[in-house]
Amino acid sequence: MGCNPELIIEKYADLVYKICMTKLYNFDSSSVADACQNVFLNYLKEMREFKNDGHEKAWFIRTAINCCTDIYRKGKRRSMNEESADISEINISMNENFENLEDGKLYEILAILPEKIRYAVYLFYIEEYSTEEIAKILKTSGASIRMRLKRGREILREKLEHNNFFMESNERSVADV
Repeated sequence: MGCNPELIIEKYADLVYKICMTKLYNFDSSSVADACQNVFLNYLKEMREFKNDGHEKAWFIRTAINCCTDIYRKGKRRSMNEESADISEINISMNENFENLEDGKLYEILAILPEKIRYAVYLFYIEEYSTEEIAKILKTSGASIRMRLKRGREILREKLEHNNFFMESNERSVADV
């Protein structure tokens, strides 16, 4: 929408970082930083004009996913996190709102999920997009997104209950949809 690039970068830095961290959780922090930097370099190269803030935000989400996929495919894996996610230490309940979790714990939980399901869960529960909006961003159908959310809840419920987690919630929870 014709904004100053510095303001745009400041506006979307946190969102882009969270998307990249979700995708590249098991990579070192420099891979995540590279992906974030690539997103903003793409923006600066193109200096696109967007119809509205919604289109702009969707572009940043889609570009972040694509940049992470490029890093993942090119094998720029530098080193796995030494500390693997020990699910039994997360100690949350299934219905607890993701926003109440520390970022590290949130990424540990999301890392349990397959990639396609992970993005749907992240965009629905964390960014609070509707299933139809997520479908447009991920270029798939609303039914597909609803199925991914259902499968995500099932996977999380199974993994978390298996590790003696108890689940309750406030607003949008893993049990909603």
